[in-house]
Amino acid sequence: MPIWGQKVVDRGYEPQLPFGVNINYIYNNMDLEISEFALSVGSDPSSELNQLLNEYVTVETLNFQTTTAQTSGVNVRLDAWILPILNVYGIYAANSGQTGVSLQPEWFDEDGDLVLSLPEFGSTVEFDATTFGFGTTLVYGYKDNFLSVDTNYSRSTTALLKKPVQLVVASARIGRIINFSNNQKLALYVGAMWRDFVEAKGNEGNIKLNEVFPELGQNVFPAIDDKIASNNNQIEQLDPSKPLEQAQIIKLEKTNTALYALSNGLTEIVAAELN
Repeated sequence: MPIWGQKVVDRGYEPQLPFGVNINYIYNNMDLEISEFALSVGSDPSSELNQLLNEYVTVETLNFQTTTAQTSGVNVRLDAWILPILNVYGIYAANSGQTGVSLQPEWFDEDGDLVLSLPEFGSTVEFDATTFGFGTTLVYGYKDNFLSVDTNYSRSTTALLKKPVQLVVASARIGRIINFSNNQKLALYVGAMWRDFVEAKGNEGNIKLNEVFPELGQNVFPAIDDKIASNNNQIEQLDPSKPLEQAQIIKLEKTNTALYALSNGLTEIVAAELN
């Protein structure tokens, strides 16, 4: 290996080693901005439960503060030169990661008045992914100049998604080798990369609401009860015979009505998840 390798040597060229092993450890940390959010339970988006979700659990009501995604893992590539200009390789990668979300939920009534605001709290969802793939590299050299074209396909699976994530990556490089007097070499090149998902229709996954927001119920329901109790105390101290105080009573009662509706809606959502 490679085939015709001796002919390359006879012509005065130094071929690559026939086999190779490449091991990379990758760590990635990035901040995300959630500008769109939709949550659905079951296969019927128009169900009563999903209507409640659309009303009470939205990007506006959850009020995301910070979202950070972290991934890390080991990528292994085994390759062999079949021809002096043709390399083939296999890919294996094991990765793990987590997405941390910080939110400060707020709910408003029909008039846009704030009825409930919670302290900021966070949640983290962890995941593992395994990747297999294969690829090929074509190279050509003339004197100290070279050109390489690489294409590979990978298939990643994770418990969070129903179908594997399939990806195709293609890249090309053109460059020049600079030789030094001590037999050291430096390769300078420019290139471009293209990648795309094989499944253009997207993917689907399932995760329990209480796994994504485990503290949502713990934070929301006590806060609702405290707010309703506080509003009732204010109502008791107001005099309904006075026009200004009567207007405050009406507003507080309207706020409590919205809070009761919020509590009932979230109760049904949490109950559905537990069942």
